[in-house]
Amino acid sequence: MSRLRLWVPPLALAGLIFVLSSLSQVPGAGYVWDKLAHLAVFGALCLLTLRATHGGPRPLAPGPATAAFLLTLLWGVLDEVHQSFVPGRDASARDIVADALGAALAVLVWAAWRGTARIPRALGGGEG
Repeated sequence: MSRLRLWVPPLALAGLIFVLSSLSQVPGAGYVWDKLAHLAVFGALCLLTLRATHGGPRPLAPGPATAAFLLTLLWGVLDEVHQSFVPGRDASARDIVADALGAALAVLVWAAWRGTARIPRALGGGEG
């Protein structure tokens, strides 16, 4: 699978997040549901971004994992900035925290599901 095709799903989900953020009222959004939705959606976004940054379903590697986490977190911050311009919506630091928790959980899920890449001894790992 080409690397470009790996980026289609996370970009599509990021677009959907943008569209939903453009709505003045998101259907079914209560406080608890809102935070769980942020956690789940940004966790899914991070999983898709992990797949893209790793070039497919490969063991967790620090560089691609950090890039995926930071890209997801950046989109969460930009989402909140975008919402601050939408009538009836506002920016929320708590939403960004929920987004970050979802992304962090996604990295943990990926590590548990795919394992971790061996770190060469020269970089501080025990394997050679």
